[in-house]
Amino acid sequence: AHYHDENICRLSIEGIAPCVDIFSMNEEELQYTLKEFYRYPVNKNDICSCAEGADFLMKKLGIRRGVIIHTKDYAMYVGDARGIEIEKGLMYGALMATAKALYGSYGNKEQIRDVMKLNPSDQGCRHLRKLEESIWKDRTVLVPPLYLDKPKYTIGLGDSFTGGVQMCF
Repeated sequence: AHYHDENICRLSIEGIAPCVDIFSMNEEELQYTLKEFYRYPVNKNDICSCAEGADFLMKKLGIRRGVIIHTKDYAMYVGDARGIEIEKGLMYGALMATAKALYGSYGNKEQIRDVMKLNPSDQGCRHLRKLEESIWKDRTVLVPPLYLDKPKYTIGLGDSFTGGVQMCF
């Protein structure tokens, strides 16, 4: 989340992270946190750089299982996926966020069916191929979301995504 006070932001992240199994953020939050707090460079447009940054945060903050990075083009988990169906969670999260972007509310069955008619993000598919050919292939799970070019709503998409992810536990 965005905080107007850097000290509150740092306190929140460093206070919460060691207590959770999975920590989730978007690409902007990943880049900001790494750059401002740890002087760790990350290129938010390079999927391997984001995976490396998520791995750094997991180790630095003592996150127990993994880190999720969610964007309009991908939902990625970096960490230990044993015993959880994280790929399903990333799919559910992406569906819920896309439905919210399209309809402005949590999607009902008919709306989710409509969302499922969309094509996956081209950029997300490229990111997936790049990860599959990288050193990160065994430590990441990436789902390209169904792509909505012009969302009608953007408020609460991260919350909708997180709610969808919860369905995998």
